[in-house]
Amino acid sequence: WLVVPLGIIAVGDAQGDANGPPSDANGPNCPEDATLHACEEWCEQAVPNSRGVLSGSPCAHLTAQQMQRGSGPHCTCYDSSYEMELRSCKSTCPASEDKMEEESLDGEDGVCFGHSGTSTCHGRQESVTRRFALYDVKVGEGFNLQREVFPRMGWVVSQLNKAIKESCGGKHGSGRCAEWVLVLPPWCRLAHWPTRDQEHVPWRHFFLDSALKSAKVPVIEFEEFTYAENGPRVDLVVTTTTERLQRKTMHGRQNGGFYGWANSRGACSGRAGGQPLAGHAWESGVERWRVAYSGDCQDGVSAIDYRCAALADASGRDIVDLLLTAGREGARSVL
Repeated sequence: WLVVPLGIIAVGDAQGDANGPPSDANGPNCPEDATLHACEEWCEQAVPNSRGVLSGSPCAHLTAQQMQRGSGPHCTCYDSSYEMELRSCKSTCPASEDKMEEESLDGEDGVCFGHSGTSTCHGRQESVTRRFALYDVKVGEGFNLQREVFPRMGWVVSQLNKAIKESCGGKHGSGRCAEWVLVLPPWCRLAHWPTRDQEHVPWRHFFLDSALKSAKVPVIEFEEFTYAENGPRVDLVVTTTTERLQRKTMHGRQNGGFYGWANSRGACSGRAGGQPLAGHAWESGVERWRVAYSGDCQDGVSAIDYRCAALADASGRDIVDLLLTAGREGARSVL
């Protein structure tokens, strides 16, 4: 979930010199707001069989002053041993008039969430006092990795609540000022540690409950969440991609590193920069999605909507921007 951007690599001038590789003056156009996959494709065209590397921050993370100074993504092509720089290019950022309008936290509450069924309309947002952030890891990840994701998501929720407090006069409340709570995923299937029938094992089975609850953000077990929500029911399940999608294939406004919602979940499926879609099926009887969760826990989760989100680089700050947007759209719980 968290990615530390690499520093910008110094390059030579358009003709190339002893201090850097030649630029792309006579080669293919450098990709706009480049991603790693875009750099790899560019390098394959510019120098066949080279290895593409991305450096610098994505455009969404730059200030106007940084853009004016020439900061931004860079693509550099290396030989197969990554010892010799062969070519480089500086990626451009979208012109201001082409960038998607960023969304403010301020605005009318009571928006409708979801696309079908009367149950998807959350018209009483002012009564919401808590929102829930759930997370998952890839099936097959070991115990230590799953444990390490907890503090990373804790940071996301802390930044999320900090942003909300700043926009709500320094305190949490209801509606758009509701505090976010981190929901710990149950331990259902681990490498080497399978449970019977994908049994939901709580975190307190391995860790002191008092230690878990001493975190600087509100934390609850998944079973506490299901009790509060009358079952494993969430408003929104999200899969992400860092591929630069065309604006016409998305909807929603940009908010920082959150670029918008893809019109199709397929934009996240098996493509460069995307995560594999979790197992899912539409249940027409209840007009909800049944989505696999936490190592294929029994019954998974039931969701109103399942979307693909386009992010700058899927860092923690981009997840914060995504959740802020989802909350503003009326989602009370997001996985």
